[in-house]
Amino acid sequence: MSKKGKISVFVIDRSQFSREGIEALLAGNDDMKYVGGSDGSKGTLESLKKSSPDVVLIAVNTYSPKQVGTCYEIVKENPDTKMLCLLTKAVRSVIDECMDAGAMGIMVEECSFEELTEAIRKISGGEQYFGPKIAAILANNYADQMLYGSKQTEMLTDKEQDVIRLTANGKSIAQIANIIGSSLSNIGAVRKRIMVKLNIATIAELTKFAIKHGLASLD
Repeated sequence: MSKKGKISVFVIDRSQFSREGIEALLAGNDDMKYVGGSDGSKGTLESLKKSSPDVVLIAVNTYSPKQVGTCYEIVKENPDTKMLCLLTKAVRSVIDECMDAGAMGIMVEECSFEELTEAIRKISGGEQYFGPKIAAILANNYADQMLYGSKQTEMLTDKEQDVIRLTANGKSIAQIANIIGSSLSNIGAVRKRIMVKLNIATIAELTKFAIKHGLASLD
């Protein structure tokens, strides 16, 4: 959150009308402020760097999700960026792409502004947020995993599953160590071992794995 206590939001949307509309709506919230916007073209990363927002809201066209590429570029520049993707439609393959790119939240554009601001607040605070339609798709995927089983989760110990679950729910290594009752170095080593076992390179990928296999909540 910004020094003034307001959550700063940067909007990436090809439509200037949409950007200005979100700016106007954010102005009606005492705890939020619009700090800039872009159509996603050249110069977007530089604008983000200058505005240093708490949350980046990215409109993703489900039928041609080129904006996901922007998500990857943003995370490459700053891995700690908190991104919220707003999809034109809830499509499983695009949801997967957004999660792979590091999105902390995913919603569909038909959501209410109240839902959108709730998502922004949660993501700013380090939590994940998935709109109802997104959560339903993820839940169905989880049901599939439960029905057919997963060799990957079978190779994980109870402690490793706990570490994955807590990591996916936004807990730091220090917090996980405190909850489990272990040392920082031990939890760090366990998480590295997990990522080697699962051939996972990033926390975003680990979070996606956790949700798909029912090791993390969807809210």
